[in-house]
Amino acid sequence: MDLDHYSRKLAAILFTDMVGYTAVMQKDELKAIKMQKKHQHTVEQCVSRFGGEVKNDMGDGSMSILPSAYEVIQCAMAIQKELQREPDKVNIRVGIHIADILIEDSGKVHGDGINIASRIETLGVAGAILFSKEVHNKIKNHPEFKTALVGLFPFKNVEEPMEIYAIANEGYSVPSETEALANGKLKKTGTAPPGPSNSKSGLSYWLYLLIIPIAFIGYYIFSQKNVSLSSSNKTELILDSTQIWKGQIVHFDSRPASGVIIDVNGGVAKDTSDPTGNFELILPKSYINQRVNISLYYQGKLNLSHQIRLSSPEVLSTLKLDPK
Repeated sequence: MDLDHYSRKLAAILFTDMVGYTAVMQKDELKAIKMQKKHQHTVEQCVSRFGGEVKNDMGDGSMSILPSAYEVIQCAMAIQKELQREPDKVNIRVGIHIADILIEDSGKVHGDGINIASRIETLGVAGAILFSKEVHNKIKNHPEFKTALVGLFPFKNVEEPMEIYAIANEGYSVPSETEALANGKLKKTGTAPPGPSNSKSGLSYWLYLLIIPIAFIGYYIFSQKNVSLSSSNKTELILDSTQIWKGQIVHFDSRPASGVIIDVNGGVAKDTSDPTGNFELILPKSYINQRVNISLYYQGKLNLSHQIRLSSPEVLSTLKLDPK
């Protein structure tokens, strides 16, 4: 690439991706091709209508640039609306970001913002339009757009977690944070132990594998020493345990805290066993200072869903169960 022959500009970047395309192709190739053609035609028509340009057509997906955040949201909503029409409905998800891009004389585009828009798209579900905080800040004062915060997500090769929003107008899907976490291409919270390169490092590797279960067993025995558990509250799911938060559920006298399930982002759960409501949450350090969803379940029913930023062991101490 000749660096003397490119231009730089701020652009709104739009990614689309067909949901379930591979499965349809396996069952009915002609139907899949028809869906692909409709997707391609719709994207081209809408992007052109709102002053943009399709830069990459990947068959079951596309990448386009548009002149502003306002126009890219309008374009995305028009695309989704057209593709949701029956009988030949096409399910897609959309990811949007706004950033500087480099444009070659040939028209090819480059930039980190393109990668970010692509990763935002992976968080979505069929019928969803997701976008970054940068886009949200530019459209939030337009009353025709209803928006919802999906969550804070750590993307690969992006230093800080990003707030991701969704269009919440009627007819458009808004994924839950759990769905987005399950779908998205995100930064891993932990790293695998290094493999043995010689006899000394090989010994360290096996010691590493041995120490983890011993430490876990020791912690489990210590934590259960003075607690009597029933068979109904022994299940615990732990993800890359590197940080422990302690807190207390302020409960109602008619509802003892024992047996309340604490669920974090749909992935980390613990059955409390202390009748006073004291509990411990074992979470990865990556949750520190990030906004997470805390849900409390009592006898299988959701009692409270509260979004909060984890910053200290005492931060959860004010949660209460819904008395209803």
